[in-house]
Amino acid sequence: MEIKLAELIGDRLLALDDGDKLYQKVFPAFIEKTPVKLDFEGVKSVFSPFMKEFFGKLLDHFEKERVMEQLVYQNITPELLKSMNDYLDYLDKQDNRESSIQTMEEWFEEDELGDI
Repeated sequence: MEIKLAELIGDRLLALDDGDKLYQKVFPAFIEKTPVKLDFEGVKSVFSPFMKEFFGKLLDHFEKERVMEQLVYQNITPELLKSMNDYLDYLDKQDNRESSIQTMEEWFEEDELGDI
């Protein structure tokens, strides 16, 4: 599957709705384990709300490694690639932080220190 982002969404990947639109388009391919080529030709900018919705929903269903393996970026500028990678790194840090907090809470509950 190949998706020309500028045709599907426009030259600015901005809103939550844009991210959801792309997610709805690629989700069936992910179920079928089919590579998804995202063509960034004509895309000038990618914003956090778009990435939050698109990547967030994919990562709710699939491991990061699988998402990164199935998505193939074409005609992407170094700046856009960096922006997307930075956002994915941010999600990783958030996920690790939440996991650490949950583990600490479980430890405190086991030791009956949760009420202190």
